[in-house]
Amino acid sequence: MCLHDLRQEVEKVRWEEQRKAQQQDAYNKQEVAKYNDQLARQRMDNEHQKTRERNAELVRLQASPKLNHLC
Repeated sequence: MCLHDLRQEVEKVRWEEQRKAQQQDAYNKQEVAKYNDQLARQRMDNEHQKTRERNAELVRLQASPKLNHLC
């Protein structure tokens, strides 16, 4: 193997390693985005649940006989 061929092989390996690193970086970014989306969905679900619970409590309070006597 001559020096020129060796240089070409080194360059080929370098570019291949760079391509693999870019693929891994893209995969990592995708995973972070999925995780952030999952967290956002969980936060929304929690907020909706709290709202439903508050609304149910308001309905119970409005239906309470004590409050009806005051009105």
